[in-house]
Amino acid sequence: MTRNAWSATAQHNSARLLNVEVICSDPDEHRRRAEQRVVDIPDLALPTWQEILDRDYEPWTTERLVLDTAIMHSDSAVQRITAQMFIV
Repeated sequence: MTRNAWSATAQHNSARLLNVEVICSDPDEHRRRAEQRVVDIPDLALPTWQEILDRDYEPWTTERLVLDTAIMHSDSAVQRITAQMFIV
């Protein structure tokens, strides 16, 4: 639902939309990150690992840039996104 809304907003404003899917393909690392995450927003309740596993995730059906943080450092991810922004 939100992906369609962002797409409609970009289209309505004649703006280019860059869809980015950030994944962590290593389940052990994903779990470690989720369980060790620190809350920096007051009263924000982070999901448990089980809640993350149980979430309703809709697979992408549109073109997107996929970044795997299990094999990519955040600096590299930023560089890839920035590079994609300037491809016409």
